[in-house]
Amino acid sequence: MLRNLARATIVSITVVLCLVATPLSAAADGTQFGISGYEISPGFRVAGVTYGVAFAGWTNAPTNSWVASSGGDGGSWATVTNYTGTAGISASVFGGYWRRVTSTGVVSFGRVLSGTVSWPGLSGDNGCGVGVASFLIAISRGYSVSPTGAIVGCLDDTHIPIVFPPRIWGTVTLTT
Repeated sequence: MLRNLARATIVSITVVLCLVATPLSAAADGTQFGISGYEISPGFRVAGVTYGVAFAGWTNAPTNSWVASSGGDGGSWATVTNYTGTAGISASVFGGYWRRVTSTGVVSFGRVLSGTVSWPGLSGDNGCGVGVASFLIAISRGYSVSPTGAIVGCLDDTHIPIVFPPRIWGTVTLTT
């Protein structure tokens, strides 16, 4: 148990350092791009709060389905988030960071502000597939605490015997 907690902590810290230590530039207004990837760390839980849940993957055209890396556009993304609640039922997301690198090396980043993740139950479907969670996350650009966009998508972490590691996909929209 302690070894898994240490491993999750190291992975989460590494991802956070990558998110905040990269040279940055602003994304254009009205930017929209698709994301697909994996949950790379489940984070660690302390007193009812899960910290450092990390996701990473590749960018692609906006779509409502998971896209294999071969279908990506050459860009990458990563995010680290925190939540309260119970995975598999309902979670309230707060805090964290996101980062995107385009295929040409342009980097944009910001904060994860708040959001929700909802699972429909093992036999329910909320538009993401049977048993697959949907999420809506408010994000900002740079270090701002004002929302300037959203990540909307799906997280398939309930079909672990079939889908491992957990898959995530969705669309990021950045506004003014």
